[in-house]
Amino acid sequence: METLYFSRFQEEENIINKLLGKNPDKYQGTYIDIGSNHPIKNSNTFYYYIRSWSGLLIEPNSQWENGIKKFRPKDILLQAAIIGHNGTIDMRYDRVKGNSIDKIHEGKYQENIYTVKCMTINDVIKKYPQFSTPDFISIDIEGSEQEMLSVCNFEVFRPKVICIEYMLKKHDFRKKWEHFILPYYDLKEVGRVDLFYLRKK
Repeated sequence: METLYFSRFQEEENIINKLLGKNPDKYQGTYIDIGSNHPIKNSNTFYYYIRSWSGLLIEPNSQWENGIKKFRPKDILLQAAIIGHNGTIDMRYDRVKGNSIDKIHEGKYQENIYTVKCMTINDVIKKYPQFSTPDFISIDIEGSEQEMLSVCNFEVFRPKVICIEYMLKKHDFRKKWEHFILPYYDLKEVGRVDLFYLRKK
């Protein structure tokens, strides 16, 4: 029977499983999905949800709330943007207003600006300590990676695998944030738009 994947390029789950080194059907792991967006389509985590894993979905855009609650009721939904400080922040579509990706698209689309709560990943883990050592974290935050990772305490927050989108419309901002990850993780795989890091021993 063919395994059904839900990620954008049908490769992300296979790489994550290889790096975890365990059959995801044989245990109930945990994940965090930052910038989860649609609950099923192009999701790096729905494959694990239907295998009874436990997940924390972090998505600032309220348009996905009803779909997430309908199709993923057992996951925890946190409506917030994950960045380098706590408070509120303005967003345009799925990106923080004024960040590197937003500046590339500035003026191309009709304004759709809204204000959301923002948090650091450190405070997320304080709020949800059961996710301090998840099997993996998927990060897709459209240009806010540098701010998020610059304050991330990887001594406390210890995901085994990090999957992070690094390429969007031929723009690669990885050099701005990768140095925050490399002291704790080794780069293991380069996908079509995602990088995959494995926690050092």
